[in-house]
Amino acid sequence: MKFQIDHNARHPYDFELIRLIQFYLDKMDWPEDRISIMIRFTLSATTASSRKVIPRELKPQIKADAWLYFNYLYLQQQPKEYLTDIVPHEVAHLIVDCMGFQQNLKQKHTEHGEVWKSELAKLSSLATPSAKGPGEIFDVRPINLFQGGQPVTCFCDGSDKYSVVSSKSRSNLTDMTCKKCKGAYSIIERDELPVEIIKQYEYIVNEQSKY
Repeated sequence: MKFQIDHNARHPYDFELIRLIQFYLDKMDWPEDRISIMIRFTLSATTASSRKVIPRELKPQIKADAWLYFNYLYLQQQPKEYLTDIVPHEVAHLIVDCMGFQQNLKQKHTEHGEVWKSELAKLSSLATPSAKGPGEIFDVRPINLFQGGQPVTCFCDGSDKYSVVSSKSRSNLTDMTCKKCKGAYSIIERDELPVEIIKQYEYIVNEQSKY
């Protein structure tokens, strides 16, 4: 019987993700009486996923509250890759983090080291251990736009010619060039971006307060 996970799921892909994590944790006989799981979906973070563990007791066994955060916009953009790679990737990190607290390690395990790879392999044979940045898999432009980024164009073809420089990098915009075409960026207005980017941006604006 699947144990209950505290979550804020609202959409079909959200609930599919919850079921997948329940499957993983049941598979490894997760100590639900000692480590509770809370899952939160977000819209406005550029990261694909994250986690934190808040210990309540460390001896004789760890008791803690564990939080998993997942980016719903990215889940919506690429559901198959998100569920196949991102979810087991983050759950494996959570397991290793809990192991570290349990073992009272003075130094944490390497972020994507052998211990993490071993736990990932136990969860899923389909997940790839190679770590990719969100921009390599998902379209980060709507979120960068929501966070105050600057729309620009370059000399690439099609939709690739449109970028949104993050708010943190706007001050360096005059010195920046496109990594693909090596051309300098030209500033444009928000409404000059492709319709799909604008739609996703407006979705974040309208929905982010509900998460």
